[in-house]
Formats: sequence, C-alpha cells, structure tokens
Amino acid sequence: MTRLSLFLVLAVAALIAAAACGCDSAEAPSPTATVTAVPEVTPSPAPTPSPTPSEAGGIEGFRAFAALLDEALVTKDADFFAERVLEGEITCAGGEVVGPCFARPEGTVLRGIASAVVQSEFSTLYEASEYGEMLEDWLNSAETEASDSYAGGAPSVLALASTSAEDDEKETFHAVVTELFSGEIIIRQTRILNFQFLDGVWRLVGEFFASAPELVRGWLLGDCDECYDHWEKWEG
Repeated sequence: MTRLSLFLVLAVAALIAAAACGCDSAEAPSPTATVTAVPEVTPSPAPTPSPTPSEAGGIEGFRAFAALLDEALVTKDADFFAERVLEGEITCAGGEVVGPCFARPEGTVLRGIASAVVQSEFSTLYEASEYGEMLEDWLNSAETEASDSYAGGAPSVLALASTSAEDDEKETFHAVVTELFSGEIIIRQTRILNFQFLDGVWRLVGEFFASAPELVRGWLLGDCDECYDHWEKWEG
C-alpha cells in the first residue's frame, strides 16, 4: 500500500480508500478517515475552472498556487474552490451501510467530490456548487480575533505537503487549511485539500476534514513522516 492510499479518498485517478495517518502519540491519536463500502470513483470530464491563470506543476508551482489559495481564504471566496473541483462518478453496489451510497439501490450513479471525516467512517459526496456553499458557511464561522498555539483564528493555509505518484497515479499536493471554528465552543478545525495538476490547472480532487487539532497533529506540525513525502510550513 502506498502512502498516497493512506489518506486520499475518492481521488480522480484512484479511489481514496485508506485512512489519513497520524503519528505515534498517546495524546494525539492517529487520524483515520475511512469510507466503508464506497464504490470506485470514475473520473468524468469537467470544464477547466475560470479564470485560468498561468499555472505550473510541481512543488514550485504549488507554492505559487498556494498564494492564490490563501488570498481566496482571506476574502472568503468559496467560488474559487468550487471552480477548481473535479467531480468524480461512482456507481453504487447496493447495500452500503455508510457513505454516499447508503440506502441507495444498486446501479445508482452519483457525481461529486469526496469529503471524508478524519477518524470516522462518515463521508459526503458534494457537487461543486454544494461544496462551495458548504465551504462558504465554514469560512464565515471563523473566530478571527482568537488564536492558539497553531495559528490565528482566521482561515488560512498553514502548510503544504505532497505524496509521490506510483504506477498510473498522479502526484498529489495538499494544502493544510485551518481556522478557529466558532460553534458551541471555539475549536481549531482543519481541511486537508487534495490537489492534482491536470491539463495545466490545479484541480481540487478531494479533502479530509478534522473537527479537532489532535486528529491531524502530524499535518499541523509536520512531524509525521508516514503521512506524506514532503511537508513544509506555509510562510505566505
């Protein structure tokens, strides 16, 4: 099993079928975000996002793209992310007990982008527009005046990471996006956004969501060699 298969769920090039990992720590359990009984995702054509700035692949290109990501977070431009979504297609086998195909008959075809919850079997399949609406609500729920040991409260890119491609898989790059979410309590929430460079454009192919920092400590601090091949703090 490759490192990529540990945490990418329903990726366009291959089903994201394994869990996101954490590091050995009694205080910080390893993140696992699995989707049980979800059929394989088949990539489907999607329009190139608009606008289409000049973009480059590789880690250097992703660093440049991260500046656009961070700006979109500051301005709470959820459409920027929705336009980057590459929807996949799944065909339900019937009888699934969790995930997007739960209670759907055999042969049901669903389209969308996968959002898997860390340390849970729960996952959601969003259409691009639905993902944008969900993300907009999340961005608007940040406690911008607060901070903790990880970062400030406003939504921002905290780190960048990558996992190597193997066989026919595309190399995947990750933006660790985090904020202090203001709900019943104020707590740091994190989205690990998974991107691939396809046809000259960075496309969003999936995400992991963590409702507490302990679930993704290795992604926030960069001390989990098993989670990725490369990690770096985003300095802006």
